[in-house]
Amino acid sequence: MLRNVTFSGTLCNVEMKQANSGAFYLRGALKVYQGNDKDDAWYDVLAFNSDKVSVNIADNIADCFGGGVKSLPVIIKGSLEQSTYEKQDGNKVKNHTIFVEEMAVSVVFGPVFIQKDGAPTQTDASQPVARTDYKEGEAPF
Repeated sequence: MLRNVTFSGTLCNVEMKQANSGAFYLRGALKVYQGNDKDDAWYDVLAFNSDKVSVNIADNIADCFGGGVKSLPVIIKGSLEQSTYEKQDGNKVKNHTIFVEEMAVSVVFGPVFIQKDGAPTQTDASQPVARTDYKEGEAPF
């Protein structure tokens, strides 16, 4: 069963794949912080390029991971599917997959800047950048 969801977390382990049909898609993982007293939740993430509406969301997401970017804080809107499979030891495991409809970079950990190559980057929010262009008589705060 698919449910519409919105998640905020850190997208990582992103890789482009090619299906047998020749279509490209993106696979990744979303780490969701659940509080100090709980373990982080992990979700599989799938994004597909679409010929029907000429939206290449998988390509667009993959392009955000250029220039050495390994993870990004994101907000994902999509559909959630739960499946169950049996491991080799006989234990049943639940798996949750988010099918991406939209994705945005989150500024929860600090500002994000778009570089010339199109890859978003973040600055260290704990290190503010001081202004130096003060006018005479202007207070520096």
